[in-house]
Amino acid sequence: MTKIRKIISYEKLDLEVKEAMLERYPDGWKNHIQKIAKGDGTYFYAVALDYGEFSYLIKMDVKIDSLSDLEKEEEDDDDIDDISQDDMNIEFDEEEDYDESE
Repeated sequence: MTKIRKIISYEKLDLEVKEAMLERYPDGWKNHIQKIAKGDGTYFYAVALDYGEFSYLIKMDVKIDSLSDLEKEEEDDDDIDDISQDDMNIEFDEEEDYDESE
């Protein structure tokens, strides 16, 4: 028996199918996403799932890092490098006696 093929967005899935996805991909579906080309030259990202009488391609929203995102992240990392050793020195108040048996 051939399964009925469906393409549907994750947001429109029934709760039962979402639960089946969690069972099928307990560690997440990040490594299972496929880039699907459409006839008009555009594409979408989807995860495959066979459930019941259906074979789903579930559309997923995917954020692709752009060059500007990576440059901004690098600039943020540079800000951390600008902290001098003197800025990281922490001064403590006088030592207080404490009982280690407590």
